[in-house]
This record gives sequence, C-alpha cells and structure tokens, in this order.
Amino acid sequence: MKNNKTLIVAALLSAASLVEADPRDRLPVCDPKNPKAGEFCKCYGAALKGQNDCTNIAGTHSCGGASQEDCDPGEYKVVESPKCGIEQTQCMQDKNKPKGFFAKVFAFFGF
Repeated sequence: MKNNKTLIVAALLSAASLVEADPRDRLPVCDPKNPKAGEFCKCYGAALKGQNDCTNIAGTHSCGGASQEDCDPGEYKVVESPKCGIEQTQCMQDKNKPKGFFAKVFAFFGF
C-alpha cells in the first residue's frame, strides 16, 4: 500500500512539473530608458486593483486579476514598451476615481 501512495505522489508531482507557466511571466520588464517599439513587456505599477495580468513580484499569487490595490509597484500589466510610462501615469490618475456602478453614475452627471 505504501508503494502505491509513493507512486501516486510521484505521478502528481511529475504532472505538476509539466504544467507550463503563463507566457506573460516570461516577458521582459519594461525599460523606460530604452523603450522598444513593437515589443511588449511587463509594466509594473500600471494595473488598477484586480486588473493585473499575472504573477506578482512577491510571488504571493500567480494569476491575473488578483492585485489588491491600485498601481501596486509589485503588480504588472502587459503593455507595448514605449507606453509603460503613460500607463503608470494613467493608473495614478485613475487610482482614486470611483469604479463600477458609481463611476457610471458620476460620469452620467458630469463629475
């Protein structure tokens, strides 16, 4: 019986190692000093809460939509390289704006 459990555990570990990581995690980090047109990269600090693209720097999650705060410098959004600075600035501008239903109501009334 012990050999069966060992075999099952080994098979599960082997299968888990075959699962490929998200390809976005392999993108380079955006370099604001050397942007490359047409190249996509990970732009940290540009994602609003729940709008990150994948794994964070701390390794506390490995999925998109898991960021807990706006413009977190440890969370990224995939952008075209030259647009990273613009996206970070836009995130900071949108950081404290109402979202969801209230955003639509405020926009309707011109706020």
